[in-house]
Amino acid sequence: MQIRPRGLFEYFEILWRRKKLIFFVMLAMLIATYVVIRRIPFLYESRALIRVTNLQQMGDGMPEPGMKFTSVMQQLRSRGNLARVVNEHHLYPMVRDREFARGLLNKGIVTDIKNREVLPDGPESVSIAFRHTEKETAQKIVIDLMGLFVGANKEMKERAVTELNKVNIEITEVEARLREIGTESDLASLRNMATNRMATEAIATRSQRMTVESAIETLADRQIMIDNQIGEVKKQIADQEKIISDAAARGSLGNAAYGALLVRKADLDAQLKIYLTQYTEKNPKVISVKEQLNEINKQLSQMSGGASEGAIALNTPEMAEMRKLRQELSRLETEKEINQRDIRRKSETMDRLPVDSSAAGSLGLLLTPDTGTRANRAEYDRLATRFTRLVDQQYRLKRVAGLTGVEEPLFEVVDQANLPNMPVAPNLFMLNMLALGMSVGVALLIAIIAELPRIFVLNDERDIEYYLGAPVLALIPETVTPMEYGRGRRIKILRGVLAVLLMVVTIPAIVFIIDSTKIFQILGNR
Repeated sequence: MQIRPRGLFEYFEILWRRKKLIFFVMLAMLIATYVVIRRIPFLYESRALIRVTNLQQMGDGMPEPGMKFTSVMQQLRSRGNLARVVNEHHLYPMVRDREFARGLLNKGIVTDIKNREVLPDGPESVSIAFRHTEKETAQKIVIDLMGLFVGANKEMKERAVTELNKVNIEITEVEARLREIGTESDLASLRNMATNRMATEAIATRSQRMTVESAIETLADRQIMIDNQIGEVKKQIADQEKIISDAAARGSLGNAAYGALLVRKADLDAQLKIYLTQYTEKNPKVISVKEQLNEINKQLSQMSGGASEGAIALNTPEMAEMRKLRQELSRLETEKEINQRDIRRKSETMDRLPVDSSAAGSLGLLLTPDTGTRANRAEYDRLATRFTRLVDQQYRLKRVAGLTGVEEPLFEVVDQANLPNMPVAPNLFMLNMLALGMSVGVALLIAIIAELPRIFVLNDERDIEYYLGAPVLALIPETVTPMEYGRGRRIKILRGVLAVLLMVVTIPAIVFIIDSTKIFQILGNR
């Protein structure tokens, strides 16, 4: 049987005929999805950042930085460590299978490794993040995982101290043997060769300290200059405000107030653009500027009746000068903050530079003459090479052990684990839009399925004209008696009650099906 073709308008008629069915299905789906969304817990994310230093001055027997980093990362995700974290922090108490709980923890730990773009290549930093329904637990987990890197620093320092003791003993033995087969001048020359690199490094360190000190002094002078400029601009703004107040007193108060708001809004817009180039959207400064902009927009909307007069006031020379002064003040304050940050960064660099007091002695040894005889040239050369290598190894182990005047850990914690205040998941807006789209789609699909049997029967005069080929001259309206009318009303009421009961029974089933698929949980936690 050939189906009569229908136009778009007829399909809308079909859907309108099933409007009650569509309404009840949509309502049931919306209620079910709302229940599912409300049951999804909020997740809080704690994050920490760890910098990997490039310690090339390591002794023999000490692990290379890349190897030690790989070892710590493997230990972080090892089954033993994951089991320890799960047991100590009582994670996933509803999961009885401990292996499954370890898998959940391993999946929840997010590590982001940033590699160096210049030589020497290798890991530059690693960030650790973890999400949990309790903000305190998320922070504790990240702190626990950070302890592996801190423990690695301690372990390397202890190993360096142990190796250093062995090297010191071996240096004493080699030096005693050298005294037996050589002269004092030979030994002095040998020390000269061993400490040559140390003296060179001391000179380089002193030069670097002088460079950093000069940069700090320059930044300090610039800071004073910026402070003076800010004070001058603030004085000019105060004078300009007096001029505007005098103009307002002469009869243009409303215009000046509206214009001042517009000037302030322009200043905040410029300040926001500067902040967005330096900070993220969640930075407190960016949030504060946006709140001020929202408040000014509200005040402008309340004064919208006098917008035309405000526009005139904005174009006056006084208001234009005020706008320029405020923009200049905002620029100077931003420049001041950047300068202060540079000073702090240079000061931290200065604190990390080693203080080497052996430079003078090393330089003195460089001037020691190399004279004397050797009893056994071959043995002396072998011991001399060994002595030089041991002294070099001794210096490298001292740096790892932190005995050179500055602490140089392999892993440096840049950002401690934060206590999150705002949840990062689920994305309620996306889930609500998904629930609405799913509800509409399911309701339309059920309405179409309910209308499919009516496609193959005669429903109205258009079907009669199409299938029989005869025009319809008249329609006989349906007439009912009062008794039949009352019966029809009772049937409609009964159908409505049954539809409500069916919806109440169907909602838990829909909730169970959606919960089983976990689609909302997966999409909401991204």
